[in-house]
Amino acid sequence: MTLRNSCWPMSRDPDKWVQQLCRAFTDPLLVYPPEDPSLIPQDLKFQITAERLAQTMNAGYGGSIEEATDSEALLYLMTVSFAAPFNQDWYGIYTHLFGKYAERRGVRLPEDLREDVERYRELGDHRLRLLNDLKRWIQKQKDKAYRERRRQPRSEEPERNPFRQLTLDLYAEEFKQSF
Repeated sequence: MTLRNSCWPMSRDPDKWVQQLCRAFTDPLLVYPPEDPSLIPQDLKFQITAERLAQTMNAGYGGSIEEATDSEALLYLMTVSFAAPFNQDWYGIYTHLFGKYAERRGVRLPEDLREDVERYRELGDHRLRLLNDLKRWIQKQKDKAYRERRRQPRSEEPERNPFRQLTLDLYAEEFKQSF
């Protein structure tokens, strides 16, 4: 019995799964301008890749990925927070994501921040819907960048960006009202 038959659902196109695995390493990191690589913690980059791999493994052969990971949403919101303050909903979402990230990293938080993290440990329906919408939007932007990259002729070299960041406009129509 092979690993494919015993552990993963059957698929008509296992190559799609391999492409998804490759995308875990090569998809861009979405940030809000300015593109300053020094603003992105190395351990967050590693966490994003690890979560992408886990997400791909959970999707299995033929499965599709509809949402970005929590760490990708945290990264995008972190860079947005440098440009504009959050309203209460987005502050709660950001604090929720940061709390999960800090817990995984074993970071001891100051008392005042610990209270906020505890308050937003669980998100209500409205905030959860906003977070899921953001994660779907990030995934759509990654898919769009992937399709554009695949359309480039092989002889043409893609624009080099060592941090594989895709600059997105905060005021995209889907989120114009949210922030």
